[in-house]
Amino acid sequence: MNQNEPGGAVPQFAGNLSANWKCEAKTMVKLKLIGDISDFVPGIEALKPDLPLCFGEDGIPVTVEKGDKMAACLSNKQGKIVYGEKVQFFRALSYFAQCGTLCSVEETPCFRKNGVMFDMSRNAVMKPETVKYFLRKMALMGLNLGMMYTEETYQVEGYPYFGYLRGSYSQKELRDLDDYAYMLGIELVPCIQTLGHLERALHWEAMAPLADTASVLMVGEEETYRFVETLIKTASAPYRSNRIHIGMDEAFDLGLGNYLKKNGYTTKTELMVKHLARVSEILRAEGLEAMMWSDMFFSMCSPTHSYRDLKAPIPQEVLQSVPDNISLVYWHYSGIDENAYRIMIERHKLFPNKTVFAGGLSTWIGPVAKTDIAIAGTQLALRQCKLQGIDEVFATAWGDNGAECNLLAALYGLQVWAEMGYRDALYEEQHTKARFLSCVGADAQAFLDIAKLDAVEGVVPSPNVDSKDPCKYILYQDPMFEIFQTDSEDFVLSPYYAKMAALMERHRDQNPDFSLLFDFYAKLSAVMEKKCLWHENATRCVREKDRVTAQMLCGQIPEIIARYRNLLTAWETLWFSTSKPYGFDVIEQRLGGVIARFETAAIHMAQFAAGETDSISGLCEEKLPYESSYPQGHLNWHPYWDWMVSNNYVGIRD
Repeated sequence: MNQNEPGGAVPQFAGNLSANWKCEAKTMVKLKLIGDISDFVPGIEALKPDLPLCFGEDGIPVTVEKGDKMAACLSNKQGKIVYGEKVQFFRALSYFAQCGTLCSVEETPCFRKNGVMFDMSRNAVMKPETVKYFLRKMALMGLNLGMMYTEETYQVEGYPYFGYLRGSYSQKELRDLDDYAYMLGIELVPCIQTLGHLERALHWEAMAPLADTASVLMVGEEETYRFVETLIKTASAPYRSNRIHIGMDEAFDLGLGNYLKKNGYTTKTELMVKHLARVSEILRAEGLEAMMWSDMFFSMCSPTHSYRDLKAPIPQEVLQSVPDNISLVYWHYSGIDENAYRIMIERHKLFPNKTVFAGGLSTWIGPVAKTDIAIAGTQLALRQCKLQGIDEVFATAWGDNGAECNLLAALYGLQVWAEMGYRDALYEEQHTKARFLSCVGADAQAFLDIAKLDAVEGVVPSPNVDSKDPCKYILYQDPMFEIFQTDSEDFVLSPYYAKMAALMERHRDQNPDFSLLFDFYAKLSAVMEKKCLWHENATRCVREKDRVTAQMLCGQIPEIIARYRNLLTAWETLWFSTSKPYGFDVIEQRLGGVIARFETAAIHMAQFAAGETDSISGLCEEKLPYESSYPQGHLNWHPYWDWMVSNNYVGIRD
């Protein structure tokens, strides 16, 4: 495996650059670094496979000095690197790789902290080697903050069911990742949950005494606070940082389960404030500063329980309820209303606490990274952050509903985030593409084209920029019940996905370091082509008694099943190259279910084609739109597999 690929061998450190790093190609720029570079040597060694640079006594002399900005200047006679902090040194090297001996760059970071949060809790838990790969790319981009979102994917002594069979990180793995990040000038911060989003832990009988509802902890109980204290101590132990993200978002049913039965009704506001005070005491005792998601404070004040209610007054007791050792994280992952970003930041600044902004890389709605959506929202959000003095921002890479999108697909979005952190301008496509080629070593357009798999031609633009994900709901749609038949009947998508399959195959062949990623998207497009062909014809031919088309569809089913199996193989190969094996069982069950249903559909369609029956249940039935209010000419979005695969999951969310 190429060392530059995720999951490849991690370079071993050497102490003497000139002796251990020799030029292997004539195109390499050779440098002689002058100054105290001892702190950078391990990082430079780790970045060997990522940079076309080499070092030696006969190289171009480059002075290295600390300053109040980032500067990278290089001619064929001399050069200079100025860095304000460690990671900027590595960003300067990436400019040398990009520009060679015609390099003259000066930049002042717009933010004190800028980085990414990796979701390690929605099926996919990245291998440590993959995290290191991302950290190297972040260093070259100049991002100095990494956040490890682990709801219960870290091992906790005394709670064996916490993270059981989930690929949880050991203390040793996390400590090693923190060392690696530190070497590159990146602060790694643990991100956990201390109230809600704990359904995967709380569903075990052994954890039941800690549960208020299926996902929310039982507040006010001493056993709960012993548990929270253990979580905080365990999660923070492997990291150098004295900071921790404690979650506490979307606890909508707080106090409405076992707490209500035991204590009677108490307002969410009162419960939240009391719980936060206890957690804050634990944080102080451990010498930790914390961040938490801010949505609960705003939704509690809104008559409609909306986080983004821009007009609801915030009572003074709420404004004063957040302890001073906790920052509020305003999360807003998409949207093109810049005024909404401005108002929400202003509302956050009413609190005496520090405000941090979290945007998104649009990795959480199916297998496609919607980088176009991420760019549209990011440039507006970050401009408002700059104007209003927000000095800490990060991009989230969520994996909602199964981590179907491999986070490698979000690399270009991460580059966008980085470049906007060093420049006052909005998104500059050509500059960012050039930077991406230098930092990641791949064609930026290939990564932008991934979004086209969901941004299909002929769809009316929607004010909700997250409004379409055909690669998810058509992929899983039952071939006979066709829940989305009415929603999709205006579109003929099979030719489009044939074109996308060819495009992804080209990107696969032209970007060998990412061949597994683009092979997956090529196989996904190939499935979509034939699956759409089925849905474009199955209902019509049965209703119109068109047995010729029915016979054609019967002939297509073996090819459809074969393409699903090819997709499953490509998906598994990609998954295992970047993530621990835990969680892929969910993906395999989802695709396997569609294959099984097509085997059943083959029997029924063959009977219809032979004239043995005049109808097929499901296909004959008139379909209602999935969402009756959705306008014609749009494709809707349906993020949850169990909502889209069948209407017969009775009680699945009870």
